[in-house]
This record gives sequence, structure tokens and C-alpha cells, in this order.
Amino acid sequence: MELKINQIHCCNCLDGIKSIGYMGGVKNINTIICDPPYFLGMTHDGQSAQAADLAICVPFYRELFREFRRVLAPDGCIYWFCDWRSYAFYFGLFEDIKPRNLLVWDKGSGCGNFYTNEHELIIFSTLNTRFQAKGARNIIRGIPAFNSGAKKTNGEKVHPTQKPVELIEKLILDSTKPGDTVLDCFMGSGTTAVAALKNGRNFYGFELQQKYVDIANKRIKELYLNSATVSINRLSDSKLSL
Repeated sequence: MELKINQIHCCNCLDGIKSIGYMGGVKNINTIICDPPYFLGMTHDGQSAQAADLAICVPFYRELFREFRRVLAPDGCIYWFCDWRSYAFYFGLFEDIKPRNLLVWDKGSGCGNFYTNEHELIIFSTLNTRFQAKGARNIIRGIPAFNSGAKKTNGEKVHPTQKPVELIEKLILDSTKPGDTVLDCFMGSGTTAVAALKNGRNFYGFELQQKYVDIANKRIKELYLNSATVSINRLSDSKLSL
């Protein structure tokens, strides 16, 4: 498939990532940020699943992580969202892309029984043994979720698992510099794309559902129309396909 930078492609992410080549013989993905579906640990009807039920997911994720290793720059980073049910499953898939830490996003509020779920987990991995994010701690506070204040700066929630732009911006700013490229294989409503363009980074993005591709493109267009006030104007218009 023909892959364009700074465009969200409606396709299976395995098909998409295999189309990412090298620029000038150099691996060109500087950071990967993924928020995969949190269906692990549950069956399709919401009932508790057995560990063996997760086996169907293993080939897909093993192949995806092999592609991560292929396209990720030598000093690249991976931020992989998960929760307490899926963490152990995903951790074992990193293999030679060594996890370095487990970040905890304190959402400020939550729901659920047996103690409310007020946080999400992010597995952090990097091939850079000298990685350093100034002032960064593994507990991320002060960035509320949508049910605790994110609507004030992000508007209405348009995807069931949408993350606030400020959270993704933090991860991008911690791990990239202007002009770098971010990959998101589960783009959803386009938050990673918005955060990347807003801060002068490029992106590759894949999303299976056309309705969310349309929503994401609308968000990107709105950002582009207001580019006089954000860092998107650092990128050439020829790279941005809407």
C-alpha cells in the first residue's frame, strides 16, 4: 500500500506498518505511542476470560512488535497503554525491546467496584540506554481524564477510550525533538496526530474504523486552520494530507 506521512490510513495496522520503509537507509520512527483495545481479560460478552483465551491475540502482537523493532530508530521509544488486567500479557511480548519502566497516569477520578480505577498504566521501552527526560517521573499527575476535567481543554469526548491531548503531548515532548516522527497503530480519534502536529512532529497513523478516521481528520483540519497559533506551521503543507 502507498503510505503517506501525516495522514491517518484506514487499514489493519499490520498492513500499514509493513509499508513503512527507511528514509535514506535509516530507521525513521522515533517514538511509538499505542493505546490498544483493552479487551484482554474479558470475553466478547464482558464475562471473565481464562488465560488460554488470550492465545488468539499472541500471533498478531508478536508480529506487530517485530515490526516495531524493524522501524524503530536506534534511540527510539515505545509507550504502550494498558491496564492491570492486560499488563502481564503485554509485558511478555516486548522480548528484545526491553521495557525500562511502568508509568502510571493518575486520571484524577475513576469508577468501578473493589476500589475505583483512577489510573492507567503505560509500559515504557527504549533502545536508548542514555535516555533522559528532564524532570520526568513515572507517576504522571496533573493531567485529568475526560470525566475529571479534560473537556475544558479538549472539548467533548468523541471516542470511548480517548486520551487528553496533554497526556500524549507530554510523551512526545519527553522522547522526541521537532521534525521527528511518531507512530500510532491504534489512532482512534486522532489524539496522537493532533499532539504531534501541534508540536512540530510528523506522524504515521492507522485506524480500522472509517468513522474515527473521519473524526480524526476533522480534528486535524481544525488544528491546521488554527496553525498560526501552534507549532504545526513548522511542517511543510506538502506533508499534511487531509
